[in-house]
Amino acid sequence: MKHCTKLQQVKLNGTKLGEHELVLPDNITHIDLDYVTMTGRLTVKHCTKLQRFILNETSLGEHELVLPDNITDIDMSYVSMPGELSVKHCTKLQQVKLNGTKLGEHELVLPDNIIHIDLDYVTMTGRLSMKHCTKLQSVKLKDTNLGEHELVLPDNITHIDFRNVTMTGGLSVKHCTQMQRFTLNGTNIGEHELVVPDNITHIELLGAILTGGLSMKHCKQLNHIKIRNMKIENVLHFQPINLPISPYTIKIENVIMSARRVLELLECLENVPHDVTCELVECTVEPFSEHKQIRQQLTTSRTLDVEDISKFYEVPLTVNFKCWKKKHI
Repeated sequence: MKHCTKLQQVKLNGTKLGEHELVLPDNITHIDLDYVTMTGRLTVKHCTKLQRFILNETSLGEHELVLPDNITDIDMSYVSMPGELSVKHCTKLQQVKLNGTKLGEHELVLPDNIIHIDLDYVTMTGRLSMKHCTKLQSVKLKDTNLGEHELVLPDNITHIDFRNVTMTGGLSVKHCTQMQRFTLNGTNIGEHELVVPDNITHIELLGAILTGGLSMKHCKQLNHIKIRNMKIENVLHFQPINLPISPYTIKIENVIMSARRVLELLECLENVPHDVTCELVECTVEPFSEHKQIRQQLTTSRTLDVEDISKFYEVPLTVNFKCWKKKHI
């Protein structure tokens, strides 16, 4: 159909195209391929008027897919394409949505002008490159496997939300000077240390695996910390809990930690120069023999108030307490 000069839209549903190349005409503006199987090449790079490109439950075979420079929006759901996806030259592309897509071992280089990335249920063993995307504001990853390559985020990113992401090559964000919110939910970043940028205000670590450690002691603007469903020793190893002096609220829920870590945390709280509230909810603290020392620290502290110490053992073998820094000492 490459000679169909007046054709503007193509929609194929449940079509098997075999091993032959599909060459679309230059003037096409919209492509919608649903449940299509093709082992031949899909050629669209010369379609200078193409704006929207939608693929759903489609298999593209091992050929490289080169999109035209002028494309503005990509929406690919559950697409299998072991060949390379080439978009780095698409200077007008602002949004990339890849949902349930398998991209194979090729590097995916995103164009500099991209604003939003949504990669849900994506599997890729090649590198995801976006450190030069100076306009990128948000990155959303859910149930995504990024393989063994380090993910370097651009300096201007303001928020990341990773849910059930595997990225054993590490995550580099320490240079992201505009980042304020940081959420890792069920995310594994491997054995590399995670250094949080200095300007972060909110951190949420929910079931994250950070065997390389976490560094946030220089985060002077950090106000809120939430940690849940983790083992603190896997994060801090032999480092003491060394919080910045900035937090106002800390909530630690369903976490496994040593008594030594709890005592370190209480010491940090006593040294914070402003009001602060800390809550431990159903945390397993080991060894049990040192729980008495924690209770004593809470009840005898001259700088901390404690809410009803009787709740300390509200759940057997776990520790529960809520304390806050007094306004006047």
